[in-house]
Amino acid sequence: MLNEFKEHLKFISMEIQSAEMSLDHYVGNTPDDAPFAAQVKRLNAIHNDYDTVIAAISTGAITSIGDAIVEVRKIEARYPQP
Repeated sequence: MLNEFKEHLKFISMEIQSAEMSLDHYVGNTPDDAPFAAQVKRLNAIHNDYDTVIAAISTGAITSIGDAIVEVRKIEARYPQP
């Protein structure tokens, strides 16, 4: 079950990265106050944090689905919807 959850997290992380890259292409090298610039940073941070959870599952630092869900909920709490 934990490995299935990890695979779902990988998919979600890839989708977040795709959205981040699309917005980043739109935003380009504009100032931080440009439209969507904050969203690009937010998506990048979420993507990186999800990858950290995925790595923790892969290395055995997270060994239960409950612990993995707690970590994902912490990520969601850190980056609420704007």
